[in-house]
Amino acid sequence: MDHDGSGAGEELLLVRRAQTGDRAAFAELILRYRPALRRLLYRMTRSVDDADDLSQETFLRAYQGLRELERAEAFRSWLFRIASNLALNHVAKRRTAGQRDTDGVEELSAAANQADDLERLQIHALVRNGVDRLPPRQRLTLLMRIETDLPFKEIAAAMGCAEGTAKANYFHAVRALSQLLAPLAREGVAGGDTGDARSAEGN
Repeated sequence: MDHDGSGAGEELLLVRRAQTGDRAAFAELILRYRPALRRLLYRMTRSVDDADDLSQETFLRAYQGLRELERAEAFRSWLFRIASNLALNHVAKRRTAGQRDTDGVEELSAAANQADDLERLQIHALVRNGVDRLPPRQRLTLLMRIETDLPFKEIAAAMGCAEGTAKANYFHAVRALSQLLAPLAREGVAGGDTGDARSAEGN
C-alpha cells in the first residue's frame, strides 16, 4: 500500500471520483485496500469467513458514507476506522457468546515434517496465541502497525483515540509479547527468530 508521492495523488483522485458516484473508481480503491483489510480482519477474527464478511461490510459502509467524508485525503484512516469498529464489535460479541479461536497449535503441528519445523511452528503458535490474548484495542493497534504499516497518527485516527494512546497500546502489546517469549529466548529455543522479532519492533 504505497501512500507516497504520485501514489497518494492518484488515490486522492480516485476518492474524489468515487465521491461523485464513479463506481469504477471505488472498485479500484477496493482492489488497493482489500488485501490489507482482509489480512487485518483475519488476524483479529481468526476466521476466513468472518474476515471476508467484515471486509465486505467495511467496503459497503464506506461506499454508503463516502460522500459525507469531508477530507478525501483522510480516506485510508477513515476506511480502517470502519474496519476497526466492525472488528472490535465482532470480537466483543464472540467473547460474550463464549466462542474461542479454533485454529491452535494442533493445526500448525500437523503441517510439520521435521523436529525443527515443529519447533518453529510451536513458537509461531505461541506468539499467535499471545496476540490473541491481548486486550482487543491493543491487539488491533499492534496488528494495524505490523500488518498495514500505518503510521501512529493514522492508527489513532482509525481507532478514534489520541496518537499517544495508540503508541501506548502498541508498546504495551509489544511488551506483553516480549515477556511471553522471554523464557524461550533464555533457553535458546527461539534461535534466530528472536532477532527478527526485535528488528520488527524497532521499525
